[in-house]
Amino acid sequence: MREAVMGRYRLFAAFVLFWLAAAILGVARGGFVPWFLTGSLGALLIYALLIPALCLKGASAAVSLSGEKTAAGESVQVKLELRLSGRIPLPWLTVRSVWKDGAGRERYRSTRLLEPGRRRTVGCRYAIRDLERGIYRLDSIDLVTGDLFGLMTVSKRLPLDGVLTVLPRPCPISLTDGRADNGSALRADGGGAAGTGPFAGLRAYQPGDPLRLIHWPATARTGSLQSAERGAERSDRLSVILCGSRADRFEAEVAVAAGILAAAFASGVRPAFACAPHLRPAAQRGLPLSAFADWEELQVELAGLLSPAGSEEEGRTAFAVTLRQAVLDGLPGFPVYAVTASPDEAAAQACGELARHRRTVLIHVLAREERDAAHARWEAELIRRGCAYRTVLLPADGEGGVRHGGIA
Repeated sequence: MREAVMGRYRLFAAFVLFWLAAAILGVARGGFVPWFLTGSLGALLIYALLIPALCLKGASAAVSLSGEKTAAGESVQVKLELRLSGRIPLPWLTVRSVWKDGAGRERYRSTRLLEPGRRRTVGCRYAIRDLERGIYRLDSIDLVTGDLFGLMTVSKRLPLDGVLTVLPRPCPISLTDGRADNGSALRADGGGAAGTGPFAGLRAYQPGDPLRLIHWPATARTGSLQSAERGAERSDRLSVILCGSRADRFEAEVAVAAGILAAAFASGVRPAFACAPHLRPAAQRGLPLSAFADWEELQVELAGLLSPAGSEEEGRTAFAVTLRQAVLDGLPGFPVYAVTASPDEAAAQACGELARHRRTVLIHVLAREERDAAHARWEAELIRRGCAYRTVLLPADGEGGVRHGGIA
């Protein structure tokens, strides 16, 4: 930046020296050419000196969007309209706009070159494509203009109040059997979770049935393993707890949580949502558990979640703490749906405590392989502690739901 400013000063000094040389030559020898150069260069120098003094004063800007709310992966059109003051024509004008996320980090940047001339109202358009989940703000835009040769430039920052909310795209998932559409970015295995409701009959044992469902008297009578059929337990409320321990799979966790919450609203169930405090914006970190009256309000809450910045171990610890506090203190007696990509002993212990308090606990574990050894071990451990278990498979070549958008 300093080198660019010094370069403009050197160019301006060269023009001044050239003008003095032409003026001296005109005085010494006379003639049309020296005086023509003196007059034209003098006009350019005066114009360059007037640019900082008279241009961009009183300028204002406004921003409009094709939609203030959209879904992740979609595009949005941005329109900037500028009102300029002053009578001096502007040969060029650059407009730079920067969209920042909830953590104040730059996410999308656009720079446009305009040629206002004598026009006092100018504008530009651009598109942000393949948007990532989040709440983005455009607080200001930067204007830069100058004379035709760039001898002198002037810049100004204009305040704006643009807000773009990119809602998560829910993973289609059911509250009853845990299945998800195979055509979506995320899919669940076909096993589903065993019912925990009233006794509904007997059937032959199938591989994968939890041991707690084996009906031992019927097994003794028939000589073969028999499993008890139980209906789904219904409740008018449920709690969804998000882990957020791994940044590379956080977007997938949000999509699964959004899918569960969307299914709850569709079924007439009133959901509550909780996550570790560090995943929320600073202004919302006081309440660990949030209940929502409608789906749109909840989507905005999910859109504002921040990607985890700490270590995976810190995220796991915060998940276990949130699982205990938000549920036991918030909505006692209602089913708990937990979503995590990193199950560990602390989370298993917390889920076990909830199960011992007669809570229905269903934990969704994100994985890239359907039945690897680690997930099989955690599945057995969680089922042993009285919890239901679902595996949510991520795309083999994906990035856990992360999208990389850009300006077009």
